[in-house]
Amino acid sequence: MDAGDRTAGVRMRELRVGYVYDNLPIRRNVLGAAPYCHYVHIGDWYRSLARAGRLLNRCAGRELLDVHDLAHQFHERRARPAVDLLHLFNQVSYGALPWISSYETVLPALRPLLDRHHGAEPSFEHIGSHPKVAHALSALAAKPCRRLVALSQCAADMQRAMLADALPHLPGEREAIARKTVVLPPPQARLIGDPAAKPGNADGRLRLLFVGASFFRKGGVELIETLCALVRARRVRLELTIVSNLTLDGYAAGESAAEQRRVRAMIESNRAWIRHYDALDNPAVLQLMRRADVGVLPTYADPYGFVVLEFQAAGCPVISTDVRALPEINDDSRGWLIGVPKNRLGEALYTTTAQRERLSRSIREGLARSITQIAAEPALVRIKAQRALRTLESRHDPARIGERLFDIYIDCAAARPAGSRTSPTISS
Repeated sequence: MDAGDRTAGVRMRELRVGYVYDNLPIRRNVLGAAPYCHYVHIGDWYRSLARAGRLLNRCAGRELLDVHDLAHQFHERRARPAVDLLHLFNQVSYGALPWISSYETVLPALRPLLDRHHGAEPSFEHIGSHPKVAHALSALAAKPCRRLVALSQCAADMQRAMLADALPHLPGEREAIARKTVVLPPPQARLIGDPAAKPGNADGRLRLLFVGASFFRKGGVELIETLCALVRARRVRLELTIVSNLTLDGYAAGESAAEQRRVRAMIESNRAWIRHYDALDNPAVLQLMRRADVGVLPTYADPYGFVVLEFQAAGCPVISTDVRALPEINDDSRGWLIGVPKNRLGEALYTTTAQRERLSRSIREGLARSITQIAAEPALVRIKAQRALRTLESRHDPARIGERLFDIYIDCAAARPAGSRTSPTISS
């Protein structure tokens, strides 16, 4: 369908697209992403249950109810919400409205299934027999589910591997789900004109920027300790800015409160070249990116790595690990990629103490190598920044991605089935 046909088809009435949550992934990948559309917030049974569950947990002072899975399922509350289709994110719908769902890892994003992509030998075997997962997989194969939009090829491949393991004896259902899967990367607008026009640093120091709440999971300890060693050895002159509240999330890195205190002490004792902000609003963060030379994301685990796109859009090439989707948006021609031990699905190995030690060592060696190269060849920063911007514009152009998303919406809405609606079936 060309632009003229699309415009003519929606001139009389905008396409109405329902959404549930107003969080960062939705704001970044859904709301306003497609032209000719009006996005409508709608309520659902699962969100109401999740809200009640969180309230119960707060009153009890402990987790009586696991609300994670409630936030990743959907069933409309109203009998007939006035929308043409739903665009969910990491959710599965059990209603009769036509729907699509964007995802970063696998769908359904339910706790019994999610942790199975970890470890040296990941397997989703037998998970298809779990009642809650089986119910959700049936919803993915059913007619109301129109498309599953993977943000990366890595996520699409992981979904394919999951289906092969989870549904070995149901090839029809497996293929029905696989046929609905498309890869559509996140949109990212350019944030700077010519990287060469960036203001220089008066004292000639390399300006590095780290952004991320999950400081330990994203390789923050390795970054600070590596840079401290390089500065002490007088191998580099640099300035590090950290935007992070140093959250302890206990995921991947296995950090402790003692390590959190140690990091704060390291930051305090190196104030001559480290600036730390617990939090900044998004415009302030983007302004820091426009002024920085190089972004850093030496992460243990990230489902996508949106911050890499933002760095690149601001003219900052990035030093990152090569986990999950990161090799799709960063490489050595437009940044610096740190190779780390991974499993067949692209997930870093971090489930045992020995694996975490090996992973940490790989990150430290890669950081030292990359930063030493930059110090020796500072012209690489601008060269790689230009290449990153060109690739960003060709693969993540918001207008192009918006048109592709609109085509998906049109196809899904046009195929909306007639008939009676099903009653809610709630599984927590």
